[in-house]
Amino acid sequence: MKRTLAILFVMVLSVTASICNAQIKVRGNVTEKSGVALIGAAVVIQGTIQGCITDESGSYTLKAPQGKKLIASMVGYKTKEERVQQVVNFILKEDRSINIENPLSTLANIITIGGAII
Repeated sequence: MKRTLAILFVMVLSVTASICNAQIKVRGNVTEKSGVALIGAAVVIQGTIQGCITDESGSYTLKAPQGKKLIASMVGYKTKEERVQQVVNFILKEDRSINIENPLSTLANIITIGGAII
């Protein structure tokens, strides 16, 4: 009798654990404000190293546990978080705090002598 109860208890715990950690297939797109797809944007499950990178159309697909958050990021854009659901689309805004100098003005100050850069 005790053995049967112990087995039943373990089974209930297993089912509860699997329900709590149920993963769903998440898909979506990452675009900028104007609607242009962001190729190579990272989509990561918060608090983990699990994630993926968007393809040439800005699309991604991954499996994530319900109740978690997804984080989308890309260089030059502000990071955005959204709750996990079957379809999660991200619209990233440009990060204006990044100051990128004009590369042509930087190149004008480089002098090459005998293969050395000064």
